[in-house]
Amino acid sequence: MQTDDPTFIQQLQKQDPEAFRILLDEYDRRVYSIVYRMIPHREDIEDVAQEAFVEIWRALPRFRHDARLSTWIHRIATNVCLEHRRKKRGPENISLDDMLPVFEGPEESTEALVERNDLKDRVGRCVNQLPEIYRQVIVLHELQGYTYREVAKMLRLPEGTVKSRLNAAFVKLRESLSPHLAEMNPATEVRGL
Repeated sequence: MQTDDPTFIQQLQKQDPEAFRILLDEYDRRVYSIVYRMIPHREDIEDVAQEAFVEIWRALPRFRHDARLSTWIHRIATNVCLEHRRKKRGPENISLDDMLPVFEGPEESTEALVERNDLKDRVGRCVNQLPEIYRQVIVLHELQGYTYREVAKMLRLPEGTVKSRLNAAFVKLRESLSPHLAEMNPATEVRGL
C-alpha cells in the first residue's frame, strides 16, 4: 500500500497500529537521517528519533492534507530536533561528511587531498557557527536536498524567506572562508561559495 494513499492516511488518522508500523518501515531511515544531521550530540540521536515518532503518532489525527505526508512527517521530525536543541543549548555540530557533496573536482595529488580536507573542516566549522536560522536552511536544502517549497513548509516560513536565508548563509560562509579560498588551488571548486 502506498503511504500517500487516502485510505491508508485515513487508517493512520484513526491511529491504526498496523498502518503506523507500515509508516515506520517507510520513514524510519528518513527520520533518523534528519535527526542525525540536526542533533549535535550523537548520544541523543536515538532518543530524539523516538520522540519524533511519538510526536508523529500523536499528531496523526490532526493531519490536514495541506502537504504531502512525507513533508508533514519531515516537518514534525525537524521541529522535534529544533525543540531538543533549544532545550540543550549546547555546541552544535553538523557532520563534516555531510558537507562532501559541496566539493567537486578530482583528487589530483596528496596535496590536493590535504587541501580539500582542510577546506571541508573549515566549511564545517563555519556552518556550525552560523546562527540557527541560517544553519536550518543549509541542513534542509543543501544537505537533505529538500526544495525551497518543502523547506518553507517544514519551517513554516514563506518560500522567499527560505531563499533569502539560504543566500545570506552563503554570503556569511563566503565571508568566513574568503581568506582560505584565496589561498586555494583554483582547480578546487566549492558550489555556492
